[in-house]
Amino acid sequence: MSGLERTVTVRHSYIPDEATIAEVDRIFHGLIAEDKAPAYVYGIFDRHGLLHCGHGGSVPRPDHGAQTAGANHSNRMDALDSTGAVDAGDATDGGGADGATVALNEHTRFRIASMSKSFAAAAVMQLAWQGLVDLHAPASGYVPELRRVQPYREDSFPITVHDLLAMSCGLATDDAWADRQESISRDELRSLLAQRLRSIYAPGERYEYSNIGYAAVGELIRNVSGMDVPDYVRTHLLEPLGLHETTYDWREVSPSALVCGYHFDPETKTWAAEPFADPGAFSVIGGVISSVHDVAAWDAWLARGFEDEPSTDDEVLPKRYRHLMQMPHTPMPPVLRSGSSRGWLTKRDFNEIEAYGYGLIIKHDERFGDIAYHSDGYPGYGSNMRWHLDSGLGVVVLANGRYATPSVLAIRVLSLLLEEASRKELVAGWSFPLWAETREAQRRVNAMLGGLVEDAATAGADGHAGERGGECANDHADARDTADEHAIAADAADAETCARAIASLSDILAMNVTMDWTFEERGAQLARLLKDTGLPVSNVPAASTNDNDKVKGDEAVEKADGGADYLVSDRLTSAHCTTSLTTVHLTATDEHADSPAQLSWTVPCERHPLRCTIQLNSLEHPQVQTLEFARADAPRTDDIVTVTPGTRILR
Repeated sequence: MSGLERTVTVRHSYIPDEATIAEVDRIFHGLIAEDKAPAYVYGIFDRHGLLHCGHGGSVPRPDHGAQTAGANHSNRMDALDSTGAVDAGDATDGGGADGATVALNEHTRFRIASMSKSFAAAAVMQLAWQGLVDLHAPASGYVPELRRVQPYREDSFPITVHDLLAMSCGLATDDAWADRQESISRDELRSLLAQRLRSIYAPGERYEYSNIGYAAVGELIRNVSGMDVPDYVRTHLLEPLGLHETTYDWREVSPSALVCGYHFDPETKTWAAEPFADPGAFSVIGGVISSVHDVAAWDAWLARGFEDEPSTDDEVLPKRYRHLMQMPHTPMPPVLRSGSSRGWLTKRDFNEIEAYGYGLIIKHDERFGDIAYHSDGYPGYGSNMRWHLDSGLGVVVLANGRYATPSVLAIRVLSLLLEEASRKELVAGWSFPLWAETREAQRRVNAMLGGLVEDAATAGADGHAGERGGECANDHADARDTADEHAIAADAADAETCARAIASLSDILAMNVTMDWTFEERGAQLARLLKDTGLPVSNVPAASTNDNDKVKGDEAVEKADGGADYLVSDRLTSAHCTTSLTTVHLTATDEHADSPAQLSWTVPCERHPLRCTIQLNSLEHPQVQTLEFARADAPRTDDIVTVTPGTRILR
């Protein structure tokens, strides 16, 4: 099988322009300028795949004197053009003139180190989907050696599969040690696990980045599936998804496409090559070799877990399990990120909350919503992949410097892309369609407000008809003028009239509405508010004598800008005749929803705009539990203001 064929038409909602790409290039060139890596390749992608690929620096082929990589470092740094980008004459798709340099493009292979953990987590999700693994069962049921772990307290809960995946198993952070264990045999791993491993806290209590915990995940995969991790991942994930540039064994990659890892010697100002580690029992924690092309495709597949449309992607792993990988499970403490090789620390540019999911980290950004990511630091390599959950827009950068720190740069790049896309209204913190009941409740509320305009117009027209001695008036223009004069009188909407209007919504209101405030109290509140704002503004079209043009009942007309025109048919009756005077047009603007069950919008009034808010409950037939009106331009007086990312209502 050559990979699943997607039947949907590829349509990228956002493609960065040349100016944005130039800025992205400038940002990532910091890896070269600050001696963090000899070379890098980055990609911009969305749920449909790779949008753009760029690169910088150069690196010898592993079979062409890789150990002397630092020799041309100063020459490389001199090869900057006016934009700050590296002259790629020796790093084009065809490599250097002598074939001694690796071609840098989306197909170039790097070790992706800890980003490998998402493959292990997806493998466990498959086994859970098949009913072979219980995520909340003790992990010792699948890895017997874990029975010997020393509990932090005598009454501690046992380590579960969830704890291993979510970095909450209670074992200590072990990056420096674990990074040198990749090539050990399975017997050696089992011997390590069989020791009385010591806990630093009880399972599930807090976050701690445990690589040996993920090595135990690899042992779980072997014991349950009967396959080594590289074989399982290749057979059940890579091949079905068409990720043919991904492997756990560097020896399977052509030297012309493989980037060697390096560390920089600050004394000699040269790069020294790191030896490749052969695959072993610890490869599950960080042994994957891949390309920007494949990592972007892998991330896009994970991101498509948030699409509503059915897809052949689900044949590999259903959306709900990909969701589960990208959900926050274990809160992580805030940190300062190192943003420079000179040792400067940079605070985060904005408030954010992070938690470990399953093989991924989930960050809540107050501007853009949730972002999934994972970093990679390894002897000879440093990378980062991250994407916006709601839109799928993301970036991946692979670099070949020891513990290179591209995370800060990737954060800046993704923020730049999301800011650009947000200005074009192409991304939001959360996009969703409203419930039909929410939209219907909005229609009813606007019809109720339109009824108040109708009542004012009726009162004015009746007075006008009396003055004319009950004669039937056919001069519609004069009647409309009179109705308009009376409609702007705010005191026409008295408390009793407003109470009756709100009571007309009784069939859609939850029982708490009148317990919170009676209809009489709500009517008095609305009357006072309308005395300040004036009645809603009605757009009165010319009357038509054609019955086919008359509006029958109430209807809402969707507008392209996200608002809606609400029409209320108004007919006035006197003792002598019935005259069709007006059709009240109420326009709803500035719609905002926090969820499919909540909506607020603005209705223009004579003096100040009116803000309407409804919140429905989750019953089978949802009811309006919150009904609020306020001046839209009034200053906020809330004791607590919740800051949430923007949302987008899907039509």
